[in-house]
Amino acid sequence: MADVLVYWRDFKKNLDASGGDFRWHSNARLFADLHAGERLWMVTSGKNQGHEAEQAGFLVAVWRVRETIPNPDDDPAYPASQYRYRVVADPTASFTLEDPVPNGIKLSCTEAL
Repeated sequence: MADVLVYWRDFKKNLDASGGDFRWHSNARLFADLHAGERLWMVTSGKNQGHEAEQAGFLVAVWRVRETIPNPDDDPAYPASQYRYRVVADPTASFTLEDPVPNGIKLSCTEAL
């Protein structure tokens, strides 16, 4: 099982537009190789959070992969020509934090996640 750390540059913009949808689009080959049960640890910067510690990293989500598929090109924000892969997370085993966790805070994560 793999754990992958992902920098979510447009966290606020994407989250507001997604309505809580657990999909990640990328052109990186790494995402094509993900399997069901593996996790994405999503982080963003303090600047993206409007936090005074702009350079700090914040944990904003942990997603458990349900499947990785070729991008079906059904979302104009993520055209298949630029984003070849779609990772779909299991919404019952994934979460997005309302209050992101800053770098340096100890987290405990159980396998149930």
